[in-house]
Amino acid sequence: MNTRAIVLYYRAWREADRVYTVYSETAGKQIVRGHGVRKLQSKLAGSLEPFAEIDLYLIAARQRPKIGGAVIRHRFKHITAQQQSWQAAHWCTQLVGDLTPEGAADTVLYQLLYEILAWIDQTGAHRTVLCSFACKVIRVLGYDLAAQTNQSEVIKIIQWLTSTPYQSVQKLRLTNSQWQGIVASMQRWLIQHGPAHVQANILLV
Repeated sequence: MNTRAIVLYYRAWREADRVYTVYSETAGKQIVRGHGVRKLQSKLAGSLEPFAEIDLYLIAARQRPKIGGAVIRHRFKHITAQQQSWQAAHWCTQLVGDLTPEGAADTVLYQLLYEILAWIDQTGAHRTVLCSFACKVIRVLGYDLAAQTNQSEVIKIIQWLTSTPYQSVQKLRLTNSQWQGIVASMQRWLIQHGPAHVQANILLV
């Protein structure tokens, strides 16, 4: 299978392999094996770093599909150069990876992921933009984050963040009380629907 994909994260497996979680434009989240990529002579490793958009060739296997080839389409090189940007990008990829089932393709979600990585790469980490990304992802997944609060002011802000481009979102200034209300709503949603290790507290930094 040939597909365009974004590398979300990976883990070591066996002596020289890695298991990659990628989000594919045509096949959604895929968990695939990179055979021998931890060896020094591996030609694939450099194309499979987190946050890279790649052309990916997968080979069917008994357990996990194997990576037969990968070519970088776009490397977000500024993200890896700054710790704050790396942390923000990692939070975004982890959010997508942990909230989506395997094999459920969504081109809107793929585009959202690409856009937030491009934004972080070009502009840097900005907590209002990260919050807007999370609101948009939650909406694409079919949920209403605003339902997690009864504060009318917070509801309006969440709805605005869900529907507004990042260029306008970045200009928004919120009070500490407004931030606490948004983050509390998101944390309640994550407790109900997401894994425990994805926390909304990054938005308070």
